Amino acid sequence: YKHEPSAGGLFILKPNATDFDQIQRIIHEKEIRSFALPFPHWDQSYGWGHVITAPDYWKTLRGMVETNWSWFGANADQGLLYYWTKYVKKSVSIIIKADVQQWDSSNWDVDTNGTLILRPRQDGDITTVVRNALKGYGCPQTQRLPSPYNDFYHMTGGAKPWYQSRKQLENPDCTTKKKKRECEIQGEWYQSLKEALISVNLLDGFPWDFLSGKPSDLGAAPYNGQVHRYMKAKQKRNWTMYRDDIN
Repeated sequence: YKHEPSAGGLFILKPNATDFDQIQRIIHEKEIRSFALPFPHWDQSYGWGHVITAPDYWKTLRGMVETNWSWFGANADQGLLYYWTKYVKKSVSIIIKADVQQWDSSNWDVDTNGTLILRPRQDGDITTVVRNALKGYGCPQTQRLPSPYNDFYHMTGGAKPWYQSRKQLENPDCTTKKKKRECEIQGEWYQSLKEALISVNLLDGFPWDFLSGKPSDLGAAPYNGQVHRYMKAKQKRNWTMYRDDIN
């Protein structure tokens, strides 16, 4: 998360049939368009459907400013989330270290080609930026970064708790682990899941088959090779999203 404006983490979405259809269309159009390009099948200028043009930009936690769709995972859910909230819905708050950028309709305009662009402000500021917006919120600070970075632990790739065995999660022996904190957090995740299931009376008979040490067939991270294999499989199935859609 230190080098990207958005990261694939926890998405909480309100179900909406119209939005679902629209986002599926965006994904489909991106895949058709990208598959025609040479490997890695990704246009860093156009991205998911928008050329980021100055004075618009994206910014990393470390302060780097860019306009290309070039960050890790930009061609996967991390880029889709950014595109959907900022350029389709045109309403999003983006937390960058201690500051919060608020993008809303007052920032937008349309050029002669119908492309969304940012409307420069007279004072030169292109967004509403609230400094230290989350100071005093979240968990007690235990590291240099402010909330919300201090409030979560990012388990990457194969360290995701659902890739671990249930036996390991039930009785984690973290003293022998190279990454002790990671092991402890995996156990906390499992116990929190059990508590949530108990609260809704679903613990008995809950299918735990998804827990295993076996990596996902879809990969553990949005690497270019994995995205290529995914799109190639979709192309063979005539770009259908689900197996049940195949005639």
